[in-house]
Amino acid sequence: MRVTSALTRSFWFKRKPVASRLLAVFAGVAVLAIFALVYFWFFQGTLLRPYQDSFRNGDISEWNIYGGSWRVKDGILENLSGERGDKAVTGSSRWTDYVVGTDIRLNADPVDWLWGDAGVMLRVTDPSIGVDSYDG
Repeated sequence: MRVTSALTRSFWFKRKPVASRLLAVFAGVAVLAIFALVYFWFFQGTLLRPYQDSFRNGDISEWNIYGGSWRVKDGILENLSGERGDKAVTGSSRWTDYVVGTDIRLNADPVDWLWGDAGVMLRVTDPSIGVDSYDG
């Protein structure tokens, strides 16, 4: 009389061709990868964008401010000073190749002669207060 345990009679411990076992493992890994992609892409937003500002939350803690009077209002970073050369800088020296997307708007009063200026600077080092006060 031969005794077999429930474990040896289970699906995974029966002798199956190697191809069938590899296919089952591959299918399991694929399902996990799809769940991970969906989670990071839709819920975290970090799959395609490793960095994203926190202006929707009113947070500018990741930004270094050089001059000006900055605030976040309705998810938009604003400088209220009107001075030239004010900067809000963020980034990392570990960033190598990247794509930057932004919307820039000047909100000066059309009657006022001071319209201001705005722009995006990339790969900036040694920023400070003042027009063209940075390297890069």
